[in-house]
Amino acid sequence: MENNYFGNKNNAKLSDGAFYESSCQSEQIAGKIFTVIDLVTRLPVEVWFHTNPSVSETKFETALLNLLPAKTLILLDRGFYHFQFLEQLINQQVDFITRLKAKASIQVLKIFTYDHSL
Repeated sequence: MENNYFGNKNNAKLSDGAFYESSCQSEQIAGKIFTVIDLVTRLPVEVWFHTNPSVSETKFETALLNLLPAKTLILLDRGFYHFQFLEQLINQQVDFITRLKAKASIQVLKIFTYDHSL
């Protein structure tokens, strides 16, 4: 059974974290913003802010897990690349796409197509 994420606009999301600069002239980094965006409407679904600019994306994992219903596709930043979190997504029936870490070791199990077209 195929999962058509784009048939229901609530099922495809993008997440990313970014630094938030202070409005003062000192141009200091004021904190970190983490945003979840709907891929179909391109509108923010949720925005979280942390005052520590060095905070890891992993501090937003619980909030993200609580936000995502089953049968959602989420595009993740590499900051979420650890297997316990990915396993939690799988257990919630949330599919994900993320970039591999630079020195990741992979083994190809199956090639579905050699054609790059959709």
